[in-house]
Amino acid sequence: MKFNNKQEINIKHLRLLRICSTILKVYAWFVLVSAVFISIALGFGIVPLMPRWIGFVILGGYSFFFVFFYTIALIADFLITLGSAIKWK
Repeated sequence: MKFNNKQEINIKHLRLLRICSTILKVYAWFVLVSAVFISIALGFGIVPLMPRWIGFVILGGYSFFFVFFYTIALIADFLITLGSAIKWK
């Protein structure tokens, strides 16, 4: 891949960073929604041989992963904003 100037390189990197940020946000929400469904299933006793309190543990653990992935996506959004605000010579 050959680029003509720095501006073209930076635009492609910002586009890639925006795509990665979107994927991370979608994945973070998927993790949270799946954790809620698993916790509800364990809370109602749908899963046999599992204590009901495990649902709270799973919800807490997956909530940490949601916050982790969503924070990384927000940092990527901040870098996109910062990168597009910089004027290249």
